[in-house]
Amino acid sequence: MASNAHRDMSMDSAKARHLQVIWNKKVKALARQTRFTEDELQALCLVFHKICETYEWWGSGITKDRVDRLDIQGFRDGMSALLDMAGTASLDALYAAQDPNNKRYVTASRWIRALDAVQGSDEDRANLCWRAYLHGEEGGATLTRATMAKYTKNMFIDVGIDDFSGFCKEFVDTILKDTAAGKEGFMTHKQYLNLVAKSPLFTEFLLELLPSRDAMRTFLATLSPPPRPPRGRRA
Repeated sequence: MASNAHRDMSMDSAKARHLQVIWNKKVKALARQTRFTEDELQALCLVFHKICETYEWWGSGITKDRVDRLDIQGFRDGMSALLDMAGTASLDALYAAQDPNNKRYVTASRWIRALDAVQGSDEDRANLCWRAYLHGEEGGATLTRATMAKYTKNMFIDVGIDDFSGFCKEFVDTILKDTAAGKEGFMTHKQYLNLVAKSPLFTEFLLELLPSRDAMRTFLATLSPPPRPPRGRRA
């Protein structure tokens, strides 16, 4: 897929204005909840719409408003094209963070909130990663040593280490050394946030999940202002 495949927001102006009206209430709500301007949000909704137009929705029971729901393949291709992300494990975990109820689709609002978290504070980014590590579950669940070791296998390439599984477990033990999580054998949401607060480098210590802030800035710079409705002529 061409890298600019989903950056083309060309659309019949009448259709674009019609969609703006449909999205207006959602955009105003997201403007209060995120760091994006209303113009950026309209543009992001348009990008999401055009990605969804590329893919046929295959989930059962979805017949209306199909273009406002993105399946996992569309998510993978869209994020790869727009934000230069790679790695199926990372993309699938990030997708799961935005589909907490396992409905097999992501909505525009959830996608936009995730993008907002990427450009947010270290805690915002950490909370998104936590949901991804737990496959969309909210804070309160725990990460076990076994789960953490499983994730690290996707971060390291096995280049002939005799005991690769043992190496991954040792890596996790080293990270958790002298922490409550290391003694208890599992990590809570609070312990994870405390770890990140001490060193933000630990945000993605199990798996590289997030696009870089530079990639986000580049992507947002490509967004064009949404088309404006024609002004009425002065009398």
